[in-house]
Amino acid sequence: MRIAGLEDLVDSDTEHTVERFTAKVLDQDPDELMLDEAAAQFLKIAPKTLASWRFNGGGPKFVRLSRRCVRYRKKDLVTWIEARIKSSTSDL
Repeated sequence: MRIAGLEDLVDSDTEHTVERFTAKVLDQDPDELMLDEAAAQFLKIAPKTLASWRFNGGGPKFVRLSRRCVRYRKKDLVTWIEARIKSSTSDL
């Protein structure tokens, strides 16, 4: 059963929620550098997943301060999240 207009309602609610989330996070210092553990916690994923994405590609942008020192900017994490918002599983 399909409810007419439901997709529009979900899309507008999702966009509104994302806008509020983005504004809240970026009201703080958007250029603040976060440790990889903090970035993983922010994304609600395991630090090893974030490390894997760094190695294989596909994850958020990161800052390499030295050979073993990696940081993430909040604004890059938010941008990466926003780029992955979908309204349907058929969205690619």
